[in-house]
Amino acid sequence: MKRAQISMEFMILTITAIAIIGIVVLFVHNKQQEYSQEFQNAAIEDFAYSLQQEFFSASTMHDGFEREIVLPDRIYNKLYSVTIINNNLYVTQDQYEMILPLPSVNGNIPGSTFTIKVEAGQVEVVI
Repeated sequence: MKRAQISMEFMILTITAIAIIGIVVLFVHNKQQEYSQEFQNAAIEDFAYSLQQEFFSASTMHDGFEREIVLPDRIYNKLYSVTIINNNLYVTQDQYEMILPLPSVNGNIPGSTFTIKVEAGQVEVVI
């Protein structure tokens, strides 16, 4: 009888320990994914702000200014999209979207390589 009781207590303690370890592992995994997502969102924000700065810098230049921009294919190994709608810059990756105001800009970002030009005082995006 004593052996059976010790065996049963050992099983209960073992199962309890495994359950606690499982809960801790899940908690740590969820926190790691949360921090990873925050890090990726910060990278998208940095990218969006630097692209916005290119347009604001171009808006202060004189006619004839021209600068070629080459965008990376992926940010942290994930696809993203960049568009200009109503003088707002939209940078989207997965479920995260960053919207930033731009100076008056003609055109849209056609792909990963484009040129920012200033002609007649107007910032333009061309291929």
